[in-house]
Amino acid sequence: MASMQIEIDAFIAKYNLDDSANGEIIELVNSCFAKYVSHMSSQWLVSEVPAAGKKAATKKTTSKTEKIENAADAESLEQLISSACTTTLLNDYCRENGLRIGGVKKDAAARVWRHLQGETEDDDISPRSKPKKVPVKKVSHQCFACNAKGQPCGLAADNEHEGEWFCFRHIDSADEIIEKKNAPPPAPKPKASPKSVSKKPAASLKKKAEPEPELTEEDDE
Repeated sequence: MASMQIEIDAFIAKYNLDDSANGEIIELVNSCFAKYVSHMSSQWLVSEVPAAGKKAATKKTTSKTEKIENAADAESLEQLISSACTTTLLNDYCRENGLRIGGVKKDAAARVWRHLQGETEDDDISPRSKPKKVPVKKVSHQCFACNAKGQPCGLAADNEHEGEWFCFRHIDSADEIIEKKNAPPPAPKPKASPKSVSKKPAASLKKKAEPEPELTEEDDE
């Protein structure tokens, strides 16, 4: 009260009021304080006493031994492990959420609890829920080189060199093989002109027929 009186005296001095105002100010302060206390008390009673016909809201708590109808309603890992939750409920939850099914109850409960907490591990997920790996078809390559007969090598090529594929036999000489194949073809050799064959006439034709001698009168006799 001493501190209140000091505040009142300071107020009177500030506004140059008469000393007779001291008692009136004290009564005014006390009246305001009483009304404030009465108002706060009524508000406190309203908040504590429920309205007519309504029950006070109470937080529903589930004990560890109270049966639950869904594993998602569990409030702790201990409740999932206890008799409050059956193994069937745990397996149903795992099946609906793509988790691995089976194992002892303790492991299944831990698996469900991790999922409820958003901490699912890779081992918790069912293999059926994991995406299947698409098999990658291996592309086979034919060797770029040729064998001794000049025919394609025919062996599978697993080694790439400068954009070409080589088998294990030709990879060491890949540079030489590429250089030979990329070399320009040799210039064609000029064709030899056919030799002129002189046909000699037959010997019988070579000899000119000799003229027969003319007959004279002496020969006639």
